[in-house]
Amino acid sequence: PNGSRISLVYYFMGEIYLRQAKYRHADIAFSVALQLERLNAPWWVRLGYAREMAKDFRYSLEAYNQALALNPNLQDALRGRERATSHLN
Repeated sequence: PNGSRISLVYYFMGEIYLRQAKYRHADIAFSVALQLERLNAPWWVRLGYAREMAKDFRYSLEAYNQALALNPNLQDALRGRERATSHLN
C-alpha cells in the first residue's frame, strides 16, 4: 500500500488490535506506522503499551524510551517505563 496517509492507517489498525486484545498484531501495525513516521512520540507510547500488554517488557521499555527521547514530558511514557522496568527487575 502507498499514499500520504498510510502511516495513519497502520496506526489505527494498531488501535483496533489493541481494543481486541490482539497485542502482537497491534505491535506489528504500530511498528509499520513508526517505520513510516519515526518522530511521532505518542505512537511510540502506544507501541510500548501494546508490547507491555503482550508481556514483552524488554521491548516495551525500548519503545517508551524512544518516546521519551522525542518528548521527555510524555506522562504516559514515563508511567509505562516505570511499569516495564518494575517487571524487568
